[in-house]
Amino acid sequence: MHSPLYKAALCSTLFLAASTARGQIINFDNLDDAFIPDGYHALTWEQIYPVNKNDTTAPGYQVGTTSGEVAAFSAYPQAKISASPETPFNVISANFTSVFHTQSLRLEGFAKGVQKYITPYYNITPDSSLNISIDFQNIDQLIITSDASQHWVMDDFEFNFINPIPEPASLGTLLGALALGAMLKRTPS
Repeated sequence: MHSPLYKAALCSTLFLAASTARGQIINFDNLDDAFIPDGYHALTWEQIYPVNKNDTTAPGYQVGTTSGEVAAFSAYPQAKISASPETPFNVISANFTSVFHTQSLRLEGFAKGVQKYITPYYNITPDSSLNISIDFQNIDQLIITSDASQHWVMDDFEFNFINPIPEPASLGTLLGALALGAMLKRTPS
């Protein structure tokens, strides 16, 4: 039978380990080139480019850059974010803004070529950024479709991989908890 201290340590460890599995937020601020390189955050970006809000006067770019000075944009009817089918990801949310006129966006999630998710069309304007909670699980491709083929902006793209490589802090917490559990188990009651 385990002591209350042992149980408390185990519960705390499990809570800490679970709390480190949050999504990663991409705000694009470390980009300064005319394209988003393949492999940026281990993803492939098609028809999506970085834009610095200080390099343009279009109102949607200013409003759509919700953190920092750089966001992602597309001027195509369809844009894609993908990963290898062996490394599926979850999409949690993102901020979207139209650059010039009101338009509608739809998001679709695919796994190994099969559509798993589709959202209704969301109206976006140049006047405000819309945070869309996407919550697509276990996909390898996200397709963003515009009904108007107009420029749109995306910022604060939140996602995570299904089987992430543990961060050093998470791994250290887990190892420390296991060592603590082993010590507590050996201590006679």
